[in-house]
Amino acid sequence: MSLRGVPAHPAHPAPGAAGTDPATTPLVRRTVYALGLGLLLCRLPTTSVQMREQAVGTLAAETAELDPALVGLAVNVAVLLGVLVFAVVLALYLWLAGVLDRKLVPEGLALGVRQRIGLCTLVAGGLTVLSQLYALWSGHLARGPAEVALVVAFALVAALLYRRQWARRPRGRGLLVPAVVVVVAVLVTVV
Repeated sequence: MSLRGVPAHPAHPAPGAAGTDPATTPLVRRTVYALGLGLLLCRLPTTSVQMREQAVGTLAAETAELDPALVGLAVNVAVLLGVLVFAVVLALYLWLAGVLDRKLVPEGLALGVRQRIGLCTLVAGGLTVLSQLYALWSGHLARGPAEVALVVAFALVAALLYRRQWARRPRGRGLLVPAVVVVVAVLVTVV
């Protein structure tokens, strides 16, 4: 039987083609998630000590007698809740980044053998990992205008890495991509 006149469709569409493969491969997304969570867990001893000192300082001003076991329990519960909230929020950031990657710049950058990372995932995951590394190194999270400027600069540099992918889009989309990336970067560092 002849198939003349029937257009040939490739069995596997080109990677990164709109609607086919995600801009970020699942292995890369899981690795970014594990790195962010792992770095947070490495910071737990320092964070627990800081929280215990804050709790004792705050409670000492309010009451004369402190039960050290109760303070320890409160700190442990707060740390556990903090880790759970961080895990959920990081998963939500990476999910949102995946959605934005599909809508704005569906082609990811190649990282190696069949591995890619999308622009928003790079920004959200990269800033999460970098902020956790900074906190692990310095003992506290970065806050202030200099850090915000660095975050915006990181987002814009990341957008430039993907310039070839989003420059082919209509003019409005070309301006939208860097703006969305900066908003994602600020959201990740503020929340």
